[in-house]
Amino acid sequence: MSKAYLRKATACMKLEEYQTAKSALETGAALAPAESRFSKLIKECEERIAEETGDLSMQMPEALAKNDVPAKEIELDKDQPNLEIEAAPPKPAYRHEFYQKPEEVVVTIFAKGIPHDCVKVDYGEQTLSVAINAPGKEAYHFQPRLFAKIIPEKCRYDVLSTKVEIRLAKSEPIHWTSLEFSREVAITQRVNVSSVSASQRPSYPSSKPQRVDWDKIEAQVKKE
Repeated sequence: MSKAYLRKATACMKLEEYQTAKSALETGAALAPAESRFSKLIKECEERIAEETGDLSMQMPEALAKNDVPAKEIELDKDQPNLEIEAAPPKPAYRHEFYQKPEEVVVTIFAKGIPHDCVKVDYGEQTLSVAINAPGKEAYHFQPRLFAKIIPEKCRYDVLSTKVEIRLAKSEPIHWTSLEFSREVAITQRVNVSSVSASQRPSYPSSKPQRVDWDKIEAQVKKE
């Protein structure tokens, strides 16, 4: 049995598999302690293994040295500006637009085939909140601060086959230059005609003939 381990070890040594050969020799030496060839070959395997280990330890510092980045290059990388690419804002799932009347603003959201129970609309004093969560479709949220104040209890909405139509009751009959509030846009206030005082009203020449006091004119002539 020990000879089989000896043959295996010899074959492994020819293939330069010294660790495997050493293991086979140690097993064979345990079976045949008197056989001197095992101890001799074990010593040879240990020398070969030591040589391989030494070569690897010498090669590792060289490999690390090749991979080292010079300090100057690292400093240059630090000086490079961080270029961040800003992602474009996501496109809303549905398009919207608005038109107005003296007493209301009508907002139209072009959402086709949305069930009524998938639409939720809330009104504030100057805010609008629209949420559309339909199965199998992207969620939609629209929450603008409105151009001017509204009357929430008078607002309403309808879910139609091709759109959601929201009617916002204006608090004042003013013209909205946009749907959303902006500090750069001035609100055109309503002109109240009744507030204009009589003294500010323009005067126009009258076409009625003026009455002539002939008695007064005759008295002035007699004095002269």
